[in-house]
Formats: sequence, C-alpha cells, structure tokens
Amino acid sequence: YIDVVDDYRNEKKDILKIQQDPMFSFSFGDYIVKILLGSIHPWFDELDEKKVDPRGPTGAY
Repeated sequence: YIDVVDDYRNEKKDILKIQQDPMFSFSFGDYIVKILLGSIHPWFDELDEKKVDPRGPTGAY
C-alpha cells in the first residue's frame, strides 16, 4: 500500500467529509496512527478515500 498523507487539518477535513458520521471522530492521535499504519493496513489508508466501517479495522467495538 501507498498512503499519501496531508497535514493534520486537511486530512481531518477530508476524512470527516467522506465518513459523514457524527459519531466518527479524528483526533491528532488518530492522525499519528494513520501515518504509521496507513501504508500497511488498508482500513487506515482508505479513511480519506471511501466510507469505512466505523468500528475500526477489526469491525469490533
């Protein structure tokens, strides 16, 4: 995988626009995790590309 990451503010704006779920949050800590895992796990890479399961990469709460 190749995950191109923007700065935190733009990444958050893009992700929240795509996810469109009031319960979906994206903190600076989430941004750091996305930077670290986006290139090895598709769930993190796809956050700013398409709607993902809000329960996370495993689908469990």
